[in-house]
Amino acid sequence: MISLYGAGFVGGKFAKMYEPYVEIQGRDERQPRSKEILYFISTTHNYHVKDDITKDVDTNLRVLCETLDYCR
Repeated sequence: MISLYGAGFVGGKFAKMYEPYVEIQGRDERQPRSKEILYFISTTHNYHVKDDITKDVDTNLRVLCETLDYCR
C-alpha cells in the first residue's frame, strides 16, 4: 500500500490509476499509514503572498518536513 498525500489534480489522477494500491491520507494526517509515501501537497498559485506571505512555505515545506519526521 502507498500512502498518498495530496489528492488534487495530479494526486487524484494517480490515485485513480493505481486505486487498489493507494490509500489517500488526509491533509492533517502527518503520520503515514504505510512505509511507502507519495507527497503531492502543494499550493497551486502564488496569490497567497498578498494575504499571508508564509502560506506557500507552510504548505509546501513545513508539512512535508513534519511528514518526513514521522517517517524516521
